[in-house]
Amino acid sequence: MDYYEDTAFRMYKDLTILYENKRWFNCCYLSGYVVECYEKLLLEKGENLSANDIGRIYRHKLKSMNAELERISELGTGYSNYCLDLSLVCNTILKKWSPFNRYEKNQYVWGKKEMADCFKQEVDTVFQQIKNMKVDGVI
Repeated sequence: MDYYEDTAFRMYKDLTILYENKRWFNCCYLSGYVVECYEKLLLEKGENLSANDIGRIYRHKLKSMNAELERISELGTGYSNYCLDLSLVCNTILKKWSPFNRYEKNQYVWGKKEMADCFKQEVDTVFQQIKNMKVDGVI
């Protein structure tokens, strides 16, 4: 069973520690997983799918999940209020993140402070929305 809420909180805590310790590459790596967990949380609620089904269907496809969130947002359900337009809020993460980047020999993209700053700013916005969902009893 996948637990996206717990994973998002754990990954966010770890990426913050990595960021504070100037470990840019892995900070960026974990940032994508927080965004992924946010998307999967909303899909789980908005589409009424099991966490396992969501993981199987979407895997790590942030852009595909964002398209589904846009559709959920347009439906005007109770979850619509929590759907961020990630193409605006997380544009860099959507374009530059892939779980397969963890194998990169050359850390030229994620290994720079500027990229980590951008990822961190974007993931902070997403994580705030996850916290809002928790406070409001949505998750």
